[in-house]
Amino acid sequence: MNEVICDQAVSFMNQTCIVDPSISRNCEQIYIPEYLHAQNLNETQQSELSYVFLARSADMSHPGTSEALLELTRSSN
Repeated sequence: MNEVICDQAVSFMNQTCIVDPSISRNCEQIYIPEYLHAQNLNETQQSELSYVFLARSADMSHPGTSEALLELTRSSN
């Protein structure tokens, strides 16, 4: 898996674990914050990456939605 996809997935996982640590046993692992720290990703970057991950995941079920969702992210900056 390439680094860009990993950054997105781990950022999404981290935000999910922050909201509800009981959602997954992965939330108990130290590798999530360690990975994000090693990548020098701040909270804003993690949020953006999480949103991209979510948009791409939605696109799997509803092809064509990814670009529209990503455009919302671009227009908010």
